[in-house]
Amino acid sequence: MWVSWICLFLLSYPQTNFTIFTVNGPKTFHIGLNVYAFTALMFILGMAWAFGKASVFKYISDEYPHNIGTISGIVGLAGGLGGFVLPIMFGALVDITGIRSSAFMLMYGVVWVSLIWMYWTEVRKAEVMGSKAREFSLTG
Repeated sequence: MWVSWICLFLLSYPQTNFTIFTVNGPKTFHIGLNVYAFTALMFILGMAWAFGKASVFKYISDEYPHNIGTISGIVGLAGGLGGFVLPIMFGALVDITGIRSSAFMLMYGVVWVSLIWMYWTEVRKAEVMGSKAREFSLTG
């Protein structure tokens, strides 16, 4: 999730011409990704999402061993819904903003919300230094 968050942050920045008025006149800089950086970031993003997809199904088998089919169906339903709704939202955002990288901005927001949700539902429950650490320190 963190890798995709960083990649989407970089991909969502639109091509920008930045002009600074100096004592010698205006100086313009171009800020944006070239085709090689874009391709590398998309490759890294695809790898991160592939690992994420595999980990979802591993998580399902660990957490719901008696209901794997039902939970996998619900996950597939969520994926199908995202595959239907997100392209519509991508087109609407480009129409509204006129920025070509707005699809990456939306996905950046989705990943950000997912990271926060994952923290509140999973990470806070995890026992960092709990009873097992105390048992170990007392016994040896």
